[in-house]
Amino acid sequence: MIIESVAAAAAILNQIGKLIETASEAQGGAQRVMSAILDFGQGLDDLEKNEREKFVNVSHSDLLKISMMRRQQERYEKDLENMLIVVDPALHTTYVKAKADQAAKRKRHMEMLAQQKKQRAELVQRIILITVIIITGLVAAGIVVGLAILMFKG
Repeated sequence: MIIESVAAAAAILNQIGKLIETASEAQGGAQRVMSAILDFGQGLDDLEKNEREKFVNVSHSDLLKISMMRRQQERYEKDLENMLIVVDPALHTTYVKAKADQAAKRKRHMEMLAQQKKQRAELVQRIILITVIIITGLVAAGIVVGLAILMFKG
């Protein structure tokens, strides 16, 4: 699932809530809800990644909304788990495994983002260092050339 914005994520989360209500009332459609929640989680991970990769700072409002959506997603997951325990224990086991897999992927993803941020910071430091060295070298070369001109001129 591709989520383009925080507003789109909120709309999708609202639809998932309605799916859970429908599945609870009809005692069916649990697999569809399970799939929707897992897809939403992956989409929200991708949205977070895209927001962090932008050069423009993400607003505090959007960060708060994403955090609130994560909590709402966790509540929906808990509701779904409770429903699956009653309706289909085998599907519950599958769901728990899929959720654990998604959590592991998210953890790896967050570690990768942290590593990329660290590498970017190191690259910026290297660029600054190289720039300072080049400027220092050019100034030193200018001084040497100036002194050489003064020595040979006089």
